[in-house]
Amino acid sequence: MSGDIWVSEPDLEDVVGREATTLLCVTYGGIATYIPVAPQAEHPLGRLLGLRALEALCARYGGHSIVTPNGRRKAARKLIPALRKQGMQAQEIALECGVTERYVRLVLAEQQAASAPAQGRLPGI
Repeated sequence: MSGDIWVSEPDLEDVVGREATTLLCVTYGGIATYIPVAPQAEHPLGRLLGLRALEALCARYGGHSIVTPNGRRKAARKLIPALRKQGMQAQEIALECGVTERYVRLVLAEQQAASAPAQGRLPGI
């Protein structure tokens, strides 16, 4: 990925808006995507995003390859607890959701911490 520019969702939304960001991340997320210098409606990105969004993208990143988030984590975060309740193991969940086993464990640990009762303080401490 040498020379590619990583662009976060918020940064991309600032350039092209939420709808175009979602389309770009779902379609090309996680892979280097070359942004043309000159926007053209018939370019694959022009057909996907519309000329106006492509013009903004070209103005900011034209001539470079960008990598955007793939959005898998966002969708998986909601699905992981449900799959665990069905009895699936972390490895199976990771394969099902297209994320790492480490990420599955992280989400499950966060969920467990959030649902644990708050520990009270002892009097006088």
